[in-house]
Amino acid sequence: MGLLDLNLDDVKELSSVEPGEYQLRINSAEIKTSEKTGGQYLSVLMAISDESDSKDVRKVFMLPTSDDDDKTRNNRLRAVKNFYEAFGVDSSGSVDTDTLPGLTGWAILAEEEDPQYGVSNYVRRFVFGK
Repeated sequence: MGLLDLNLDDVKELSSVEPGEYQLRINSAEIKTSEKTGGQYLSVLMAISDESDSKDVRKVFMLPTSDDDDKTRNNRLRAVKNFYEAFGVDSSGSVDTDTLPGLTGWAILAEEEDPQYGVSNYVRRFVFGK
C-alpha cells in the first residue's frame, strides 16, 4: 500500500479569462468521428499563454462531408483555413495533426456559461499576421 503526502491547500481552481485578444498554444489536435452524425471533425485543445490558472480552450472544426452543399463545405474549409493562418500552418498540402502541438497563434476569446462546466472561454475569431 502506498502513502500519498500531498499539500492540496494551495490548489487553484481554473477559471476563464476576460474577453479579449490572447496568444494560444496548441496542446493537442485530433481527428475524431462524431457518434451522432458519423462525420469527422478536428478537435483542438489550446492553452492560453501566460495564463497558468486559466481553463484550456477547445475548438472543434467540422470537416466537409460528401453530403454538404457548397456553402456548408466552404464555411467548414474557411474555418480550418483561418485556424491554419493564425497558427502559421502551411496549408499547401496535407497537414499531420501530430505537427500542430506546440504551435502558437492569436485569437479573440469570449466567455460563455455552460451548466456542466461553468464559465469557459471560446474562440470568437482567430487573428492573423501577428
